[in-house]
Amino acid sequence: MDKRKMKEKDKEWIRRQKVIKKLYLLEKAIHEKQKERAREVERKLFNERILWYKGHGPRTPCSSPPPSPPTTGSSADSTPSTSSAGST
Repeated sequence: MDKRKMKEKDKEWIRRQKVIKKLYLLEKAIHEKQKERAREVERKLFNERILWYKGHGPRTPCSSPPPSPPTTGSSADSTPSTSSAGST
């Protein structure tokens, strides 16, 4: 009877190890896919940056000038005008 319980425990342990191994392999495959996707996105961004440097600008449907980072002066100017328009 004691040996029988031990055998059951061993079978359960083996089953658990197989599940753990499958989960590990699945996680590894997901990680590889994410790395591949990250490389793909990086490549696209790099290509757009090269086009930007060549003067073509970003590939967007609108033909607006490339966005520049807001300076403190322009953001300070836009904030009071919005608040004064709201208070009028």
